Amino acid sequence: MARRALRKIDPSLELGRWLRTFDDLPAPWQPEAIFGRQARLEVEVGTGKGLFLVAAAANAPDRDFLGMEVSNKYARYAAARLAKRGLTNACVMHGDALRVFRERLPDACLAAIHVYFPDPWWKARHKKRRVLNAGFLADVERTLSPDGRLHFWTDVQEYFRSTLDLIKRVTRLEGPLEVAEHPAQHDLDYRTHFERRTRLSGEPVYRAEFARTRPMGYAFVTKETSMPPISSLVARDIMRSNLVTATPGQSLADLRHLLIGSHVSGAPVVDRGKLVGIVSRSDLVRVEELVEALDAEVSEEVWLENQADGFKHPAPQEFGGFHRRLSELKVKDAMREQVMTCSPDTPVAEVAAEMVRHHVHRIVVVEGDHPLGIVSTLDIAALVAQEQNGPR
Repeated sequence: MARRALRKIDPSLELGRWLRTFDDLPAPWQPEAIFGRQARLEVEVGTGKGLFLVAAAANAPDRDFLGMEVSNKYARYAAARLAKRGLTNACVMHGDALRVFRERLPDACLAAIHVYFPDPWWKARHKKRRVLNAGFLADVERTLSPDGRLHFWTDVQEYFRSTLDLIKRVTRLEGPLEVAEHPAQHDLDYRTHFERRTRLSGEPVYRAEFARTRPMGYAFVTKETSMPPISSLVARDIMRSNLVTATPGQSLADLRHLLIGSHVSGAPVVDRGKLVGIVSRSDLVRVEELVEALDAEVSEEVWLENQADGFKHPAPQEFGGFHRRLSELKVKDAMREQVMTCSPDTPVAEVAAEMVRHHVHRIVVVEGDHPLGIVSTLDIAALVAQEQNGPR
């Protein structure tokens, strides 16, 4: 069934309230700056023509809905549908949804995430572009609130099965929970236009729902919960998925503020979603000490030769030596490219053994090149203490 062309948008509609860009989103995150209130928030990745967004906002006025669409014409079309109906509890962000998750959305801020009929990227060499990759799923788990839900529908069975397997391997979300198909009561009684077209053509739709019900790590077990024995735990069970990450081009000054403000001693370095190194406060100290040592090797006065009178003269005092270079250095100048990593299914006992063997304080949990979380010696120590003394 061919896809119909989009209808023209009424030029008299003012879209400002309903159409946003990435730069319009507040940092740090403040949903009241977008919706004018605080309410439970749901996100749709890939809004398309906006059928779900319009119906959801109309049926749940006590919730807010943020749609994300990379196509400008579809983002404008969906925003126009919201504007036409005056639905102030929903809007569309034109831009990269994965960037919003990485750089804007804080931990446990979403009641639900909806991903309906994402591009399957059929060719093998293009499958890495699929939105439901390991890095994005780590952000899904991180941003969902307790009892938050992930809704995933597709008409591609291979995509469905591989994604369910990936979710099982890299997250602790509960599921897949069965989602029943309901008969349509009217012509637009479908979750999205793509579902309508698929079902009317007699093709199957594969649906799954996942829930975040478990704590983000056994290091936070309380008296009301019980902890399985360490021998049964794997890295996925105890890793901290709310990663603080740095980028190679970030200045060392910004990195220092990031580490101090986040109360962490180190951070994985990520470039376009891939792990490329790791950097810590000790690396910063090492670079600073090197700069000081180089300055000490240079005379406090730099003499200029070949003057008109034939004598040497001290250079002007604004010469800053090597210390000036410190402000120009980037994370890539201080990071270590060799990173200790493990898979989500690595037993905790093996993770601890690797830490001891290689004298490291943290191991990054990865799926392929994508960082999912981090396990530190403090996490291991907390587990041992809880197993010996019981939950606090």
